[in-house]
Amino acid sequence: MVSPNSTAAPARRTTMPESLPATAVVRVALLSFEPTLITPVDALNTKQADYLIPAIEQLPGLIHWYTGVSPDGAMAAISVWDSEDHAKQMDHLKEVVVTARGEVSALVGAYTPAQSSTTPSAGPSDLAHTSRRSRGRLPVS
Repeated sequence: MVSPNSTAAPARRTTMPESLPATAVVRVALLSFEPTLITPVDALNTKQADYLIPAIEQLPGLIHWYTGVSPDGAMAAISVWDSEDHAKQMDHLKEVVVTARGEVSALVGAYTPAQSSTTPSAGPSDLAHTSRRSRGRLPVS
């Protein structure tokens, strides 16, 4: 543990560059919510990971999947796929379209699900990662 008066540098997170297929795409889905709901939204994010991770990992073409919640009132799901066709599977996955969206709607009220953006990666080696999947709070800038 570093004391508040320490001159030691803060811990650094090390990332490893990864080579991706030239056809890789990144899919991003965002949701805004009232920041006062951070505790129940964060708990829901953890609960949903228990059934979403196994379902998503069964889909062909998945390279990485990340999700996180910000205390500022934002939730994000980011996935990396080997092709656009494989990325589009998320638009039809029952656990996402029916179950997860229903739970989110019940918690935050009626909302329009964020439009997912599927974007080609900038290059075969431009993605850095720390794990296959992650859940938790997104860093606040």
